[in-house]
Amino acid sequence: MKVAMGAERFGYPLKEILAKHLVGQGHEIIDFGMYDLENKLSYIYVSDEVSKAVASGAAERGIVLCSSGMGVAIVANKHKGVHCALVESVDTARMSREINDANVLALGGSVVDAALATQMVDAFMTTEFASAGDAARAALLRSLINEVKAMEDGNFK
Repeated sequence: MKVAMGAERFGYPLKEILAKHLVGQGHEIIDFGMYDLENKLSYIYVSDEVSKAVASGAAERGIVLCSSGMGVAIVANKHKGVHCALVESVDTARMSREINDANVLALGGSVVDAALATQMVDAFMTTEFASAGDAARAALLRSLINEVKAMEDGNFK
């Protein structure tokens, strides 16, 4: 799977660990920076670029990182078709996909350690939308996501 990634300086070390982990699993990384600690990028820039890649279909999923994860999540959710989830546990990472069909994951490089972040990314990457439960629940979740997409159509003109 193609995964767009980007981080500012507080998320950079974790981005590097997660990118290596994902490449080891066979994923292709589209890296929007930072590329080193010498050439700093704003969280706004990296989240915007990752979100554009996901919204356009150039990447199937995205991962954005800053110190808390909040700034990159806010920026990502300003893009039509991008549903970014800021998560704090493996369960919420899984639910972001299963229930909300999130396509971008936001993490805080100053909040979570590499071991937990890796587990959260694995849950995000392997969970399918509406995969748990019965057919009626899956239909309800699809209906709710369609309502969100209709809101986007009205709000992003």
